[in-house]
Amino acid sequence: AGEASPGGGLTAEGPWLIFTTLPGGMGAAGMDGLWAVNADGSGLTNLVADQLIAGPYDLGAAISPTGEHVAYITATDSFYRGLRLNLLSLPGGESQVITPLQSEETQVTDDMFPGDETLEAARAIVDLPSVAWSPDGRHLAFLGAQEGPTSDLYVYSLVDGTITRLTDGPSQAIRPVWSPDGQYIVHAGVSTLGTGAGYGMEGVWAARADDSGVLTLYDPTEGGRMSGDEVIVGWADPQTFIVYTWDPMCGGRELRTYNIPTGEITMLWEGYFDRIAVEPEGSTALLTVSTYIAECTPGITPGAYLIPPDGTPQQVTSGAPGLLRWEPAVEGFVIDTPAGPRVVSLDGEVSVPPASTYPLAASPDGKWWAWSSGDPGSAERMLWIGTTEPGAELRQVFDEWVFYATWSPDGRSLFFFSDDRLYVAHAPDYGPLLLGEGMTLAGESAIVWVR
Repeated sequence: AGEASPGGGLTAEGPWLIFTTLPGGMGAAGMDGLWAVNADGSGLTNLVADQLIAGPYDLGAAISPTGEHVAYITATDSFYRGLRLNLLSLPGGESQVITPLQSEETQVTDDMFPGDETLEAARAIVDLPSVAWSPDGRHLAFLGAQEGPTSDLYVYSLVDGTITRLTDGPSQAIRPVWSPDGQYIVHAGVSTLGTGAGYGMEGVWAARADDSGVLTLYDPTEGGRMSGDEVIVGWADPQTFIVYTWDPMCGGRELRTYNIPTGEITMLWEGYFDRIAVEPEGSTALLTVSTYIAECTPGITPGAYLIPPDGTPQQVTSGAPGLLRWEPAVEGFVIDTPAGPRVVSLDGEVSVPPASTYPLAASPDGKWWAWSSGDPGSAERMLWIGTTEPGAELRQVFDEWVFYATWSPDGRSLFFFSDDRLYVAHAPDYGPLLLGEGMTLAGESAIVWVR
């Protein structure tokens, strides 16, 4: 592979590829934090370098819908101490502190353990996505413990710079999610985040974004019901979210819709499942059932099931499935099956992509696919690209294992990570160029294209 010239800074309007690398990664000092690069591979820029909390961070939720701002959290001498909410402007990279997220009384000390109220408040802010932008990009919802012993829900206004506290309950608020109409911010409350066997669920609420009140939606544990988490995966309409319950017995179960004003519940899938993906612009879902999970739900066989918004679940593949995601380029779900990768359309049709293993990415026009053969321990590790055109040859792009790849919005470049190195390969020859080393991607949710 060759080495790309860094060249200038970020272009004025993008698009940019923005990603988070793990603190204390494999590379030299200064190679951790928040990064951006132009769609042609130029202008690699370290936007934030110090004390960035990467963790299980949902970068898509942290970037405003307009693409102008990134909300991020920093700490001081400890992962849970000195937490602050910051706002970064693109493409210039100017950053400002919006507010501290802890007070003197809610600082975490070394003698605290899981279950301590102060530590649980910090965990709610750090260990789960805790920021969310309004649909119009004018307001930022976030969690903080700067005015009380627990994490509460706040809203920051980009219009006038004000901060409004929406909740002050005794539980730890977690995972704020805006309704598509911008009226509500749905969130759950927990007594503790536990140690891996589920959370201590206290309730689910919808706070009105204009600070006119908080609606109690439901108690996940009512009637002795077991719930270790309530996970919102999409919206059926502007005021109806799609949610499922997770419990340590067998994982996800009871996929359903919940209407905020009426409290009406519609069950979509009552049994257990492993993974789920939801079409972002609608409410069609695809979920998978492994052999183990099938034993938790009598009468269900292993495979993948398409769940339409208001219809009967349809089994579309058989056998124990693997990875799963929504792929906007082909307007369908990509799934790994015992027979190889498959694409499932919204109407349930199943097709075979050119990839021989679970594909990493499809080009924006859906014609080109990228996938990696082998695994980290294999002697034969390669990155391939192929096209859906009949008779087209497969092309080897790289001779090492690749764990993440993404096409530029114009489809002319393929960016990919191998170990702790970032590369770009340009059409038509796709010769890989090294952009940076010592960059350990924080995860698939920590990288996104921004226009």
